Amino acid sequence: MFVEIGGDAKLYGELNILTDDLVGLAYGDIFRLMDIGGRRIGRFVGLGEGEIVGEGFGYDLVLSYVGGDGNDIVVTAVPEPSGLFLIFVAGAFGFVGRRG
Repeated sequence: MFVEIGGDAKLYGELNILTDDLVGLAYGDIFRLMDIGGRRIGRFVGLGEGEIVGEGFGYDLVLSYVGGDGNDIVVTAVPEPSGLFLIFVAGAFGFVGRRG
C-alpha cells in the first residue's frame, strides 16, 4: 500500500518501515511508498538517498527519492552484505567442486 499525492509533497518527519510481513521478499523487489504527482520537497529526517531503512529475510531495504517517474519514494530489496558474502563463497566452492 502506498500514499498517492496529487500535488507537491513536503517531507519533514521520520520514516518507520515495518518488515514483519515481508515473507517472500526477493532481490530487486520494489515497494512504492509515495506516488507524488507534483514536486517532492525535503527528505525524511536523517535519511538520504540510498540509505538502508529496514531489513528482513536476508535483504536490506534501500530508500530512493527518485523512483517511479523520478519523484516517487520507493524502497528496493537488496541482499545484506553478509548474504552477498555467502553467495560468493557458495559460488566459489561450487566452481571448485566442478573443476575437481
